[in-house]
Amino acid sequence: MGNNPIGVAVIPRLGYAVAANSGDTPNGTASIIDYNHFNTPDTAAVVPIITTSGTTTTTSNTVLVGLAPRGVAIDQDRALALVANFGSNTLSSIDLTVLLPGAVTTTSPVATTVALSGPPTAIAISPDQAIAVVTNLQNTGTSVASAGIDVVTLSGSVPVRSTTASVSSLTASLTGIVFDPTPAFNPTPSDPVFYATSTQQNAVYVFDPNTGSTNTIQVGVNPYSLGYNYQTGTLLTINSTSNTSSIVDAQNLKTRQTLGITSQSQFAVAVDNWFNMAVIADQNNNRVLLLALPK
Repeated sequence: MGNNPIGVAVIPRLGYAVAANSGDTPNGTASIIDYNHFNTPDTAAVVPIITTSGTTTTTSNTVLVGLAPRGVAIDQDRALALVANFGSNTLSSIDLTVLLPGAVTTTSPVATTVALSGPPTAIAISPDQAIAVVTNLQNTGTSVASAGIDVVTLSGSVPVRSTTASVSSLTASLTGIVFDPTPAFNPTPSDPVFYATSTQQNAVYVFDPNTGSTNTIQVGVNPYSLGYNYQTGTLLTINSTSNTSSIVDAQNLKTRQTLGITSQSQFAVAVDNWFNMAVIADQNNNRVLLLALPK
């Protein structure tokens, strides 16, 4: 692993997790973890990254990305990992298909860069629409900043930013975001929604992009990130200041349980829907935690 992992995402069909290491310098890095190593989770291993320059070959445990990386998301259909680089106003995309058995290329994963409209924090992906929604903080040249959202198109040969919008009611960035393709609470279940955490309001915002409607769920103090299992309808927020996590019933939009997490940190979380397991990046201790979620 690198230093200070702060963002993480998983791709269950490959058994890989990607973690963003915010503390690595002079460049930000990401680690790829094989958590289903030889079908034995207890022997999880970091994937070695092999780089060749001329006649020199080097091996490391990380992929170079932008400055101060934070949020991570993976397009499950395209096996494309996206890393939000807060320090360079960019998004890094890492093609994980080179790790597939029988891949045409034998090179290690590398990152390509997408310019954004402001320092990004979190990413969610709508696979059917082939878009990524990235939360950021925008300043239009005035003294007042506002939460913003960039939409990045994933259907081309390389990702491209297509549109930008602002959330003017918030002056702090939305810090975590996940996508729900078929929300049970929605009067029109076919309408997808996004869940986003606000440390400013200690809440989860539910956005319906088709109707523009919103709902709010109160959780713990400073919910920095969240994960979601759409098969069980369970949201998990990691509340950095109160050292807790909130279990939220997304079908009824209610917090059902609060769990303690030791050591104050800006945790990040991703959920493996198949195993109903949360993978949590522990920034202070340079490790990831595995948490079985209640059913």
